[in-house]
Amino acid sequence: MAGISWSRVWLAASWEPDMEPSSLSEIVRNALWTAMQLGAPVLAISLVVGVAVSTFQAATQINEMT
Repeated sequence: MAGISWSRVWLAASWEPDMEPSSLSEIVRNALWTAMQLGAPVLAISLVVGVAVSTFQAATQINEMT
C-alpha cells in the first residue's frame, strides 16, 4: 500500500495502554453471562423433559408380585 508507513502504524498501536484487570474481569463477566443466556434455554427444556419422563415412569410403573 503506497503512502502507509507500517512502522508508524505499529508504533502508534504499541503505545496503547495494556489491558487493565478491570477490563479483563468485565470481558470474563460478559462471556459468562452470554454463555449462561445461551445455555439456560437448553437446560430448562432438558429439566422439564426429565421431570415429565420421570413422572410418567413413576405413574406407570409395574409392581411385580414375587
